[in-house]
Amino acid sequence: MSSNNLEKAAKVFDNVDVDTIWVNQHGEFFTNRSLAVNSEKDPKKVMPITRAEATKAAAKSVAKKLVIVTVDGAKLTFADLKQGDTPKEGDKAKVGNKNAQGEFKISEELSYTFDKSVLTTITKAK
Repeated sequence: MSSNNLEKAAKVFDNVDVDTIWVNQHGEFFTNRSLAVNSEKDPKKVMPITRAEATKAAAKSVAKKLVIVTVDGAKLTFADLKQGDTPKEGDKAKVGNKNAQGEFKISEELSYTFDKSVLTTITKAK
């Protein structure tokens, strides 16, 4: 089971009231095993995912990423950096599922400017 599917499954579990979901080889999720099996020619390619598995994977994933909350509450996620790292020009970030774009005020003294998710400028107040 890929960690990507487990992370996506955690988001599915946020919206359904079941303890197990199934995923096919195309990354499609189902709350009903029969529907999942019917989506594949080979039923062995359908895998169950429990809520506990998905929650654990999502927690690990969040711990690996650097998340910086801006002054206005936006969450910049640097997937290639870990907590404790300091972003530098050239690093990439997202806000939610979208590429970071424009200027983000990190503090009174610091702002980051992004172009298509790439950190292009770090501005420090004098």
